[in-house]
Amino acid sequence: MRLLTEDIRYWMPIRKNVPWRDQSGDVSAEDEVGWFDDDKSTLSKRVKQLMTGIHWAEEPLSRVSHVISNVRMVEKRESLADGSPCR
Repeated sequence: MRLLTEDIRYWMPIRKNVPWRDQSGDVSAEDEVGWFDDDKSTLSKRVKQLMTGIHWAEEPLSRVSHVISNVRMVEKRESLADGSPCR
């Protein structure tokens, strides 16, 4: 991090949904909000976190449930061991 200048800025614009004929304004300007806007201090913290080997995409972790629904049994089978396909 010593190779970086104190005034470094790592900023990524956000793409906007704009009419097709007005593509000139399809990304946020530098004085607007971006996906991230990091300075040297924030970049240093990111590097330290990555160097720990423990880096989560979300903190705290999401509590997501995947539900399978609308399933109907057509016929009862005692076993799938014979490998016959289900209808």
